[in-house]
Amino acid sequence: ILAHLERITDDHEFRKQVNTLTQKKNELQIQLDLATKTKEELAEELQKEKGWWGKWSIDKKK
Repeated sequence: ILAHLERITDDHEFRKQVNTLTQKKNELQIQLDLATKTKEELAEELQKEKGWWGKWSIDKKK
């Protein structure tokens, strides 16, 4: 019985660790997505300022 209880406890702790790590992974993915989006937006603004955006848009439509 004690061995069974230990396995249950170990399994419960393992599941808690998996849940915690999964939650952290999800939070980091959200942060990464936001950082990537921000970087892309900044690159787009820089291209517009330098006039590359207009040329690229025109070339893309051809």
